[in-house]
Amino acid sequence: MDEDWRKFLHERKEADISAIIKEEKLKPEETRYFIDNAFRDGMLKTTGTAIDKIMPPVSRFGGGRAAKKKGIIEKLMLFFEKYFGLI
Repeated sequence: MDEDWRKFLHERKEADISAIIKEEKLKPEETRYFIDNAFRDGMLKTTGTAIDKIMPPVSRFGGGRAAKKKGIIEKLMLFFEKYFGLI
């Protein structure tokens, strides 16, 4: 693969994950670790507590937590699918 293409892909991937982190107010370090593991494992784990660890504090009683989590999973899944075959 061409080095310029690799650099471009890396920059786009970083810009995209940064945008998701900012939009969803995710924890940056934990989110990058989560995504790196997904690429390493070949799949995005959406069960268990991994997603909860990257989410911002959301009241468990307001009813919005499940919807927020679902939205975050959808965005991360799109991100993963976009880059998984390329990187």
